[in-house]
Order: sequence, then structure tokens, then C-alpha cells
Amino acid sequence: MSAEFDQKVALLESHGWTVESENPFEARHDESGSFASGLAAHAVADMLRAELEAELDQPMMSSLSLADAFVALQAVLERAQRYVAIAQASSTDASLAPCSEETEAWQVAFELVFSDDIRGQVQALSVRLNSPFTWDDADTSYREDVCAFVQQLSAYVHKLAPYLRPSTV
Repeated sequence: MSAEFDQKVALLESHGWTVESENPFEARHDESGSFASGLAAHAVADMLRAELEAELDQPMMSSLSLADAFVALQAVLERAQRYVAIAQASSTDASLAPCSEETEAWQVAFELVFSDDIRGQVQALSVRLNSPFTWDDADTSYREDVCAFVQQLSAYVHKLAPYLRPSTV
């Protein structure tokens, strides 16, 4: 296995998870009995890493001005929107409405949007902006989850814009 996988295993174990299998990747939480397999096991490890990195980055985030934090949040939104556009472009029928087809590209978009790079930064920046970001999880498919997150993030950014434009802060 790779060094990245070994780090995930170590992180899970340090948070009370036992890795029951490496292929497929399966882990069980010792205390709660929760079980994660495949992508879910990777997602649990990625979430734990994002939480750890957010804790470590807290001093850096707190030193950002509100205007800089808002600009960073806009950049994160643009990256997430690019991931959606790429998944849409890979659809078999380009005339389909946005967020209308489930493909492997949506799985990749899901993994990118719910990574430390997007979701983790959104959470850290929303804390800095003192305006928690919450979203309704569609929890039906990769496509639906990605689209719901990105659409609600866009609405969140637009709601904050009048108060946090760099020129006014």
C-alpha cells in the first residue's frame, strides 16, 4: 500500500477505528460500532484529516482579514463550480440540464468537492467569517450531493457578498 494509505490507517486508528481489511478498505469504530467500507472508509479518514488540518490552520485562518477570507471563499466556490462543469461536460449528452446525469465523473467531482480542498476550506473560512455554512445533504447520489453543496455554497457566498466585499471591509 502507499504512504498516503498508511497515513489514513494511522489516522483512523488514532481516532478509535480498527481497519478490518485493506482491500476492500474497511474500518469499524471500536466504541460506536460504526462501519465504513470502500469510499466511505476513505471519506472518514479524509474527514478526520480535514478536521485535524483545520485545527492546525486555525491560527492562520484567524489572521486573515474578513475581506481576504471572503475572497478565499469565492475562490473555493469557483473551484467547486469548475468540478461541476467538468462532470457535466463528461456527460454523454451535452444538451442535458446541469446536474442531470449520474456518471463516474460525478463520483470524481464528489470526492473533490468533499475533500479538504473544498469542504474543509469552506468550513474553516465560514468559522473565520463568523457565519457558519450549513447545507442540506441530498444524500441520494454523487451528482445530487455535489450539486446541492455547490448550489447552497453559491447562495451562501451571494448572501455574504453585500457585507464582505473587499472594497467595503
